[in-house]
Amino acid sequence: RSTEQLLTGLGSVDSPALNQTQSLIFDLNTVTDGFKSAVVTADKATLEATLEKAARFREHLKDYAAVPGQAEAATQIGNGFEAYVQAATKVTAILLDGQAGDPAEAASVMQAGLTALQGDLNARKTAAQQALDNHIAEAQGLASRGFVFNVNDRIFAEPSLGNFGRGYKDWYSAFIDSRTISVSLN
Repeated sequence: RSTEQLLTGLGSVDSPALNQTQSLIFDLNTVTDGFKSAVVTADKATLEATLEKAARFREHLKDYAAVPGQAEAATQIGNGFEAYVQAATKVTAILLDGQAGDPAEAASVMQAGLTALQGDLNARKTAAQQALDNHIAEAQGLASRGFVFNVNDRIFAEPSLGNFGRGYKDWYSAFIDSRTISVSLN
């Protein structure tokens, strides 16, 4: 790939994917804290505010789905989030409204859903960070090699250097070939 392609990918895929997963993690933590607070304070207004925060998570999830290559991941995250919210809402309904049901069982389902969702989001954030780091390093390498080749092409083409320029070009080509071989063997 070219440096231009890598830089375009950094700006349109890698960086947005990382930013959006970080936003989703933050939003999820806010929703989780809201559910806990609603139960501890037995406050239905806090529950309503938490459900509004869940709507913000869904909006950020749409932004994540718009990042090239992330639509399927967004669907999976969305399914996990909806299962978590449904379970958390059930727990709060049992505890706040006295609805029938076993709060321990409902809390267990809620916690399992939350743990899976957090693991998924953290894994996607780590993968996005790794892709970003790898593509930055690759773009830097391409840019660096492009600069070296441009400088050396100028030296090789300089008529005043005569045979030295051609000899240097042969030496440099052999040097680059040996570096490529040693790098690929490592």
